Amino acid sequence: MARPTPPRGQGYRALPPTRSSRRWRGPLGLIAFAIGQAATPEIARATSPGEARRVNRAAMTVAAIGVLAGALIVLSLGEPVLGLFTSDARVLALTLPLLPLLAAYTLADSCGIVMATGLTGLKRSTWTLGSAIVGNGLLALAMTPVTTAWGLAGLWIALTASRLLVLVTQTVGFMRHSARDR
Repeated sequence: MARPTPPRGQGYRALPPTRSSRRWRGPLGLIAFAIGQAATPEIARATSPGEARRVNRAAMTVAAIGVLAGALIVLSLGEPVLGLFTSDARVLALTLPLLPLLAAYTLADSCGIVMATGLTGLKRSTWTLGSAIVGNGLLALAMTPVTTAWGLAGLWIALTASRLLVLVTQTVGFMRHSARDR
């Protein structure tokens, strides 16, 4: 599959595919946010590390299933769904080949949202801030060179990698603090 690249010299005009792609991620992210918010008090009330981890694991599973179901709809329908967010044929042409990367980004980001609320339930929200600083800081350093070298596909790979880094960092923090605090 050829990687989609915007015409040279387009600069900011190459952003509409990214903007429209992030729009459909919003409703899927809300699923994860709602699930995470529902799990937060249960994690806070957990009396053992195993119970806190079980609640967080259940919330993560439900959120991942919801995101995967939504992503499956977008992946299977493609253009008709993306057409709800943009009518520009050039944007659609650049976005359609990126859908699998967008789904991976959305899954990693949504799981990170649930993990962040789990850390909030443990009263360790500073760990979430530190994770975001690390992941987004490295993304900021890599974004321009990666996008220049590999176009929009490279940008979405970098975005996905940063979300995975945040998720792994938060998971380590959750495991560490749930064991120590209970």
